[in-house]
Amino acid sequence: MRRWLPVSILVLCLAAPGVWAAGARKDDGASHGLVAPTWRIVPEKSSLTFTASQLGQAFTGKFSKFTADLTLDPADTTNATLNATVDLSAIDAGDKQRNEALPGGDWFDVAGHPKATFKSHKIVEKAGRGFEATGMMTIKGVQRQVTIPFTLMPTGDTAAIKGGFTLRRTDFGVGEGQWATDQWIGLDVKLAIVAVAVKR
Repeated sequence: MRRWLPVSILVLCLAAPGVWAAGARKDDGASHGLVAPTWRIVPEKSSLTFTASQLGQAFTGKFSKFTADLTLDPADTTNATLNATVDLSAIDAGDKQRNEALPGGDWFDVAGHPKATFKSHKIVEKAGRGFEATGMMTIKGVQRQVTIPFTLMPTGDTAAIKGGFTLRRTDFGVGEGQWATDQWIGLDVKLAIVAVAVKR
């Protein structure tokens, strides 16, 4: 028994650096490698609306089919992401004539570009439980960088998300030909989302 004691001590000493290193990595992971929750919007409990103007009169419409995933740890936004997709064919602009025109080639060209997408490359925290997601918006095959301010109010496994921002439609080629000026339809379009999300 005594003969094996020095050998055992030697093995333990040789192994110790690796053991302690592994322990340190585990501790580091526990403090810095926590997985941020991902919130998935529930479309049937959420709304995505837009406000534009025709001949100087404001009108409001909505998109009824959209998805979005927000991965966010409010304590550390380093790896936060927001990805969203909107089905442009599911649009209601509050008027039969507008509803018939908007899917066409001069406007959204739904046949060639059925979806709009947003993919963030940075999310930063702002005051008052607010955040800003900056990333690439793609509409009608055109990409532009936009910033979307929003708030996140989690309660258990659900969260309330609200956000809003303004786009200039002609930046994305929405409204070509006679519609490329604000003579008939205003250039700025305000979008707003009020959503319920669940933790994945």
